[in-house]
Amino acid sequence: MPGRNRRGHPQGPARMAPDSWSCLHVDAAAEAVRLALTLPLTGVHPLLLAAPLTRSCQSTMDIIRQHYPSTEIRSEICGHRTSVDTTAIERLLGFRARWTL
Repeated sequence: MPGRNRRGHPQGPARMAPDSWSCLHVDAAAEAVRLALTLPLTGVHPLLLAAPLTRSCQSTMDIIRQHYPSTEIRSEICGHRTSVDTTAIERLLGFRARWTL
């Protein structure tokens, strides 16, 4: 099958489509957990984590349009920036992934 490996799993950019082509280094994840456990917070705060850049060779907008052509585009994403909105964790914990894969 084109675009799939011998086991039938997607290859290339399609492989990471379910994760919005985002990634996170284990050290960055550990840093986010450390911040969450040590800062004086109360309540529940759902947060998303992601490295600032995708691992794709294609621009984020190109791969979104290719793999999710019917998706409403509310704002353009420059270059290889992630489509995951991490502003909540940046604001609450001061977290920004410093490591890349």
